[in-house]
Amino acid sequence: MCHNLLQFGEVTGDCKLGLDLFSDTVYCFFQVILAINDTDINPQRLIVQVWTSQCDNRFADGTWHALDLPHIGEECDGNNAVRHIYGQSTIITSDRDFEFTYRVQVISEQYSALTLLVGQ
Repeated sequence: MCHNLLQFGEVTGDCKLGLDLFSDTVYCFFQVILAINDTDINPQRLIVQVWTSQCDNRFADGTWHALDLPHIGEECDGNNAVRHIYGQSTIITSDRDFEFTYRVQVISEQYSALTLLVGQ
């Protein structure tokens, strides 16, 4: 069986910039929210990543790189649908434009690994 975005339902991604006033550190919080319609998919077993050209504390030169987004919780909407939240912060080291996209990979014994482009 092949997973597609319809089986995931609603998929949203976001990048929020912030400033730590105590240390003058600029950070970026990447977040993906997934509504998983397929009950065979375990939200804890998904590999969710942001791919970005951001200059951060690991890649100061701005080359494209992946940042894993761990499962950090879930929320319910008014219809009792559960959306799973994945997110991670990173420190920005250079003030410049950058791009990003999100990817979700399904890993299970029932399904072969499949990578989905979530958004950009």
